[in-house]
Amino acid sequence: MYAAIKLHGNVTAQIDSVAVSAATFVAMAAKEVTMIDGGFMMIHNAWTFGFGNKNDFIELADLLGKFDESIIKDYIKKTGKSQDEIAVMMDAETWMNAEESKEMGFIDSIFDGEEAGEGGTNNKWNLSAFDNVPQALAAPGPDPQEEAWQRQRAMAERRLRILNAVTH
Repeated sequence: MYAAIKLHGNVTAQIDSVAVSAATFVAMAAKEVTMIDGGFMMIHNAWTFGFGNKNDFIELADLLGKFDESIIKDYIKKTGKSQDEIAVMMDAETWMNAEESKEMGFIDSIFDGEEAGEGGTNNKWNLSAFDNVPQALAAPGPDPQEEAWQRQRAMAERRLRILNAVTH
């Protein structure tokens, strides 16, 4: 998707609520990136799951490192930040609101939501797979144990979907 968007040339990515994980990478391909006031963006290191022996995991870790390097290069092209700055942000699972996203160069402009019509930041997303979700985006849970259970369940379901896709 990144390459197709980049090759098209005249694409605007409009972030109407949140752009996290791979969605941020895809947005970087656009000529212009806009975000609704109150929106969020999050970047992190590449994720996967694996099985096998120690050699398989060493190979998998090396592959993830290559993915990170590629993503970092594209973030650098958009933001002008250094490789070290982006790597630190990805290591930390960095969440940015619209103002921070613009200040750091990930987006070009912020819009007030009038153009987006109904919805905008009222969209609700299940972000339980991530560690550092800002409180403003976190859905209130009934209690900490329930939140932990929901997080574990969401992660297990995500991994199961990936495993099913790989094996079928």
